[in-house]
Amino acid sequence: MSCLHSKRIASIGASTGYRYPLALFQVHNCLEATVDVLLLIESALHPLAPFIGAFIKSLIVPRIAYSALYIYPLRVLPRLISTTELCSDVLTRMPSCERPFTSKASLPGIPIFLMLSVRDQLIFFIVEGWSPKRSITHSLGVFVLVVNVPTVIIIYLVSRLRRSKDLIVLGGLCCADISHSMGFLTAGIMRIHWMDNGQGNEITAQRNCYFYPFIVMFFIGYQFTGLMTMVVSLDRLFAVTFPIKHVSRQIKHYIYAIGLVLAYCVTGYFVAMPFQLQSQQPVSAMCYTSTGFIRPLWNYLLSFRIVTVGVSVAVYVPIALKTRKIMDSTLAATGAHDSQKQKIARLNLTIGMTSISALLLLFIPDILILFNIGGLAKYEVIFYIVVLNKCVVNVFIYTFRHRELRTAFTKPLQTLLGKTLLNSVVVGSTDLAQHAKVTAVRRMENLRSVSG
Repeated sequence: MSCLHSKRIASIGASTGYRYPLALFQVHNCLEATVDVLLLIESALHPLAPFIGAFIKSLIVPRIAYSALYIYPLRVLPRLISTTELCSDVLTRMPSCERPFTSKASLPGIPIFLMLSVRDQLIFFIVEGWSPKRSITHSLGVFVLVVNVPTVIIIYLVSRLRRSKDLIVLGGLCCADISHSMGFLTAGIMRIHWMDNGQGNEITAQRNCYFYPFIVMFFIGYQFTGLMTMVVSLDRLFAVTFPIKHVSRQIKHYIYAIGLVLAYCVTGYFVAMPFQLQSQQPVSAMCYTSTGFIRPLWNYLLSFRIVTVGVSVAVYVPIALKTRKIMDSTLAATGAHDSQKQKIARLNLTIGMTSISALLLLFIPDILILFNIGGLAKYEVIFYIVVLNKCVVNVFIYTFRHRELRTAFTKPLQTLLGKTLLNSVVVGSTDLAQHAKVTAVRRMENLRSVSG
């Protein structure tokens, strides 16, 4: 659908008096047209152009306007539906229009648009030969990146937060989540592009998968996530067991630890390369994770994360017991909780929540996939979504449990909103004053005309 057609829709909206929702249609349709142009000229652009086009198509195009219309007043939507033709090029990639929904004008607008959105989303994925579950994975990957990348930047660049050893370690865990979510995101973008080019059913040698960016990110992310989860738990165990020694450790020691973990993950990729490159086994050109790696390497990645996450969960038990003992002794000796002890308790609770999420969203799914319990390994895509949700859960755990992070996130927003509200008040006051002045002048003119 072209932007010119969306202008026609906008003109219909102007005649009916409802500009806002139709403006959303215009933005959406212009995005579709932009993507089509981008895909047509991709051969003349930079090699990354097709992946950029696939990224826009997979994340922005699928009916962003409809979701915004759900909250629009009920009285608007039936009128909008009865006076507008909704057009789509999803099925044929050519302009084609559906019949107006005049007969449905009496129905509530929100359910109709909800059905349209679901239907259109499903048609999009079916025509592309794509699974909604796979779209969810890279959409969640985008969400994790949008939140975790600023979190890491804030932790390592804000001097006040950079002095906190606890946040430095959690920043490393955020980096692990970033590497994992980058794998899901790049996999989604590249596979959508391949499906667009008709390569979805092709076969390739298993060794060819090893150099794809998402395979590299998955190899690093599987180990990085497990190791950093274990490092965080071991650091908490060290803090409650040897508090004096823990306090004496410097920030650079934690930076070195994170660097060593990352170095181990990256080095492992090159160590495993000769074994992977020997495999000529035919696999899907989509290079799904379970088939993209040789079987021993795939089993190693799953087993490695199972062991590291299992150690993290097991270590949290003595952490909780030791923390409870410290809190009880402090309360008995002083009659009140020391602020430092409370801080340790809050941090340990945060680590506990992280460990539990790792148990439920990493450990158990990996066990089911590795040992194919109950034949559940065939639902690996669903388990990938579950695993990625661990990164999403961590985002909320970090931001809601750490006051420093909340402050670092919310302070700029409060400043921005404060300025916006202040400007609104100033503008509103100026308008009121101007209106009062004009009203006073008109009254004076009326009095003069009456007296005259």
